[in-house]
Amino acid sequence: MPNVILADNDAKRRNKLARALEKAHYTVRTAVDAPNALEEVRAARPDILVLDWRRPRTESRRQILLALFAECKERFPVLALAEAIDKARDALAHGAQDYVRKPVDTAELVERVERMLRNAGAVGPQADRGRPKLSIGLSELHNAESGRIDASNVSVYLGVSLADLARAVGANYKTIHKTPDAEAIQDGLAPIKRSLGNPRRCFRQRDLRPYLA
Repeated sequence: MPNVILADNDAKRRNKLARALEKAHYTVRTAVDAPNALEEVRAARPDILVLDWRRPRTESRRQILLALFAECKERFPVLALAEAIDKARDALAHGAQDYVRKPVDTAELVERVERMLRNAGAVGPQADRGRPKLSIGLSELHNAESGRIDASNVSVYLGVSLADLARAVGANYKTIHKTPDAEAIQDGLAPIKRSLGNPRRCFRQRDLRPYLA
């Protein structure tokens, strides 16, 4: 059974998510915050860390997060729970490989954990821990209000700057920077949309690169 460390300071949500993961046959250890998560990571050998992301507001908290991600690096993936794309971007910049939006849907959480472990090659507590390939669903690239693909979301998942993305799709950088879901980028990303016969199909980070070469 794969081992999961779930770190969340919201007790009600933490218990709910832990039950969902245990029901899906994961062994779950819980932590109430980043310092507690660091202790758990050092004491156990988890296959994945699920971390409620909170942007560090103090230097001491930032150092704890740096130590936590240093422990995780190259050993096992980190899945962040984030309220908005800017916080998700911050979590990814610190070292998380993927995120789930809050409020968290338990079915989505279980699916994402399973996918990340599969990509990392983790089939049990003693599995080798390689760095996972980021997997995403097309819907996660869209702006929730306009329904169009959002350039800032794409740049986060690709690990490229908005300027590089604009050049890749032949769009104006200033337009994309000001309006990330502008019509200007939609035609450039049309091949990706056309490639997905099933709108819920998931694809890996590397699958996007040919369209942006």
